[in-house]
Amino acid sequence: VASVADLESVIDEIIPYAQGVQILDALPGPTKFLKLGVGHNETWDDSERAAMIRQSIDAFLRRHA
Repeated sequence: VASVADLESVIDEIIPYAQGVQILDALPGPTKFLKLGVGHNETWDDSERAAMIRQSIDAFLRRHA
């Protein structure tokens, strides 16, 4: 079973937030959910937000990879 880290945005204009949550909920194994408040293509635009995302994913992978 694979570990999955998922980034979802409540204002994503391409992938509906609820759909992303449903997919993650259906996956077996360890998962990490990061709820963001930016558009689909704006995730990495802010250096502080990008650092937080990287740190969160790194910590998750250290525990579950």
